[in-house]
Amino acid sequence: MKKMIICLVLSTIGFQSFSQAPVASTGSKEYYLQKSKNQKKTAWVLLAAGTVMAVGGGIGFNENWDLFESNTKADIYGSIMAAGIVADLVSIPIFISSGRNARRGARISVSSQLIDFPQGSNSYLKPHRTVSVKIPF
Repeated sequence: MKKMIICLVLSTIGFQSFSQAPVASTGSKEYYLQKSKNQKKTAWVLLAAGTVMAVGGGIGFNENWDLFESNTKADIYGSIMAAGIVADLVSIPIFISSGRNARRGARISVSSQLIDFPQGSNSYLKPHRTVSVKIPF
């Protein structure tokens, strides 16, 4: 029992020391727009491949299916059709995430403003250009 606990503790330390450091997200406008673009591309690929698999599997299943006979071709085509339907369903949440990240990226705005700072005495104000970031919650 002691050996098992020691092995578990040592393996946990080893896993922790060889794991990757967490990557902090930047949260910039470009980051969210690029993330949205990648998600939309992934969702379209899943939707297209899933539709082709579902239609092809359905046609093959229809041609090879027989109620009273066991047929492995029909089983394979049925599996391909089911995988296509699953791929189509998986693409829906990815489309939703893509839209959410696109809206998040569109809401972030960076602008330049002039702010007057006192110079020397308080009677003289000198304008300085500053960058402001607006992120609505």
